[in-house]
Amino acid sequence: MGGKVTGVVTGSAGPLPGAVVQITTSGAHYTIITDASGHYQVWTDARNPLQVICADDGYQSQMTTVRISKGATTTLNFALQKV
Repeated sequence: MGGKVTGVVTGSAGPLPGAVVQITTSGAHYTIITDASGHYQVWTDARNPLQVICADDGYQSQMTTVRISKGATTTLNFALQKV
């Protein structure tokens, strides 16, 4: 059993639907598109740490590293700034 990474991507005007969240670790790569409310989630058995990149057209991308725990939910929200 792995862990879940979830969150909301927002911009200056609120949620960003269609933003791209990429999660990379040794042996696994996930690309998730946010829903109409800017929300994303993925269950993963990937090994720690996870590198997470969030991007959307017209916004400065953000990157962070996160560790997940088995069976737990890790919340990672992004507030992107316009370029």
